[in-house]
Amino acid sequence: MNIDTNDFALVLSPREVNNKWTGEVDINIKFDDTNDYSEEDKDAIINLMSLMSTCVDMMEKDSDMLQKVFKHRDELEEGNVKDELLALDMLESKVDRAPKIIETVGNVIKLNWGVN
Repeated sequence: MNIDTNDFALVLSPREVNNKWTGEVDINIKFDDTNDYSEEDKDAIINLMSLMSTCVDMMEKDSDMLQKVFKHRDELEEGNVKDELLALDMLESKVDRAPKIIETVGNVIKLNWGVN
C-alpha cells in the first residue's frame, strides 16, 4: 500500500482462522511522520480517525446505532445518485435541441449545442 506523505489512512486488518475471516478486524492509523502538517493539525486528524474507528466498536455493541449508520449510508448513496441525475436533467433542459453549425471543413463539422 502506498500513501502520500500528507495522507492518513485507517487500515483494516481482518482476523483470520484457516484463511477465513472471523468477522473481527484490527484498525490501525497509518501516516508518514515527516508529513507537512503541524503537530496541532496531525493531532486533530488523528483524533478524527480515532473517532471513526471507535464507531466500529460502538456499532457492534449498539444495534440502534448500527441501524442509524446503515440508514444514513443508504440515504447518502441514494442522494448522490439522485443529485447526479437531477444535475443531468437540469443541464439537458438548458441545451439547445438543434445545434448551431459553427464551421465545416471537409468532412469535419464543428457544432455548438449552446445553452439556453
